[in-house]
Amino acid sequence: MSMALLLQAMADVLERDTSGIVKRMSLVDEDESQLAQYYDSTFRKARNNLNVFAVTAVAITAGSLRNRFFNANRDHIRGFQYVAVMDNRTTPLCQSLHTGVWYYDQPENSTLPGEYHPPLHPRCRSTTIPIFVGETAVDMPTYQEWFNNQPEGVQREVLGPARYQMYVDGDISFDQFYTNMGRKLTLNQLREIIQR
Repeated sequence: MSMALLLQAMADVLERDTSGIVKRMSLVDEDESQLAQYYDSTFRKARNNLNVFAVTAVAITAGSLRNRFFNANRDHIRGFQYVAVMDNRTTPLCQSLHTGVWYYDQPENSTLPGEYHPPLHPRCRSTTIPIFVGETAVDMPTYQEWFNNQPEGVQREVLGPARYQMYVDGDISFDQFYTNMGRKLTLNQLREIIQR
């Protein structure tokens, strides 16, 4: 995600929110309490959207500086490792990239599908850490290993009730819930897998 894309998205959302308010103000037949509820709801959404944009803008800036540092020190840094936050809010995309590595001079030996630098989505909390020349990637648990050690309530939150039941019943393994790029399969797609 680039700063230009983020700013365009912010402009689009603000334009949509403001035009909705202007349109609503022109409806004379609504009573004041309905208008007040609408304005309150719209301003709450706008405030939340601005918060998302601010948090993501900070992550974009930090990611850009980190990447510049890595590139400026290629004599000492041979690549990087993707590190996601391990909790029930981690997106499927970041789950799938967590622990992956990218080697600048040997992309064919990389486990990331490309040179992915966070943030990759709004409110992305992932980061990258350098792999220094002569060193190897940090050995850390994968998201699936973290998931397997969580209590039932957390597992249920991560998967949702239907997917959790498929997992508990042994119909689907954790890695089958998502594509290799972290896209969640629909329940119908999962049922097709079970029927095979």
